[in-house]
Amino acid sequence: MRRTVGLVTMLALAGASVSVPITARAQQMDEGVDLDLFVLSDEALPVAQKIQCPICEGQSIVASNATIAKQMRIVVQEQVDAGWSEAQILDYFEEAYGSLVLREPPLRGVAAGVWLAPPFIALIGVFLVTIVLRRWRRAAGSVLPPSVDVVDEVLVEQHLANLGSEPRTSR
Repeated sequence: MRRTVGLVTMLALAGASVSVPITARAQQMDEGVDLDLFVLSDEALPVAQKIQCPICEGQSIVASNATIAKQMRIVVQEQVDAGWSEAQILDYFEEAYGSLVLREPPLRGVAAGVWLAPPFIALIGVFLVTIVLRRWRRAAGSVLPPSVDVVDEVLVEQHLANLGSEPRTSR
């Protein structure tokens, strides 16, 4: 129990310490900016859409109304204005918040497995279905009657001819 409480406390403190630099930077740079009226430029908007709000689950900082998301939008705009590339901006936020702040995780480490596992599992599934279908076809083929050969065809034709030559009785 103590261990769980200690872990939760540590995570809460880590989260608070990570969000402080962004908040402080946004407040220092633009004290006079009204967060509700701030609008991102056309260059900053696509970058901001790739950043996840650390508070709102499943929302980018563009869609979120949380104060931290509004402050993060200001930081993104300032970095774009300063000439930072998209990769530099995303690296900055990933360093500050961890890889979970990116809406599309990078292709390295555990995240690579997240991206590569679904197609790999799908390929294995297709392979297994193919094997099962082939086995079913082979099993069904062994149950079918043997094919008719030429001798059987001759015997059937003779029998049918004999049936046709016999007189029929009428009722």
